[in-house]
Amino acid sequence: MRPASSVHIVLLVILFVIMVHGQVARWSNERLNKNLKRVSCSKNPAFGEMTFTGGKMCCFWSVIPKTFADAKADCEARGARLAVFKGADKMAFLISQLSIWARDIWIGLDDIQKEGTFVWHDGTILYKHEYHPLYFSNDNPDNDDNQDCVDLSWSYWKFDDDSCSKSKNYVCEKVL
Repeated sequence: MRPASSVHIVLLVILFVIMVHGQVARWSNERLNKNLKRVSCSKNPAFGEMTFTGGKMCCFWSVIPKTFADAKADCEARGARLAVFKGADKMAFLISQLSIWARDIWIGLDDIQKEGTFVWHDGTILYKHEYHPLYFSNDNPDNDDNQDCVDLSWSYWKFDDDSCSKSKNYVCEKVL
């Protein structure tokens, strides 16, 4: 009987070591991924890591105003997109930045494809029941056919649809 129980003990010890090693590897990978995200943001000198209540973003804040199309193209050339600010945490973060910038800022939201259907640049739709009061100052932001692009308005401290041909500062988001 003794040899059988020794074999069982050895197998249990080996199994335990494999499980512990797997957990350590998982923790190391999680830590490595977090560090890689930080490094990815810091390796792009124009981008900075922005921390808000719900997480972090790797952002580029323009100092040269551009039209919406040019701002979008510039973000894409940087391997990024016009920034997506879905949810109360990101919205509060964006508004806190507005006091620093003191001007309207293009973001990654528009209704270019279909009038009245606002689409975030991650492909999701901002539904009408979400418009007011978190994002827009009124419940019908789409009141002009020539206003298809969305900025964070310095005047309202909310989103505003405006003519895409206007030049404004903008914020890009590197998706990590």
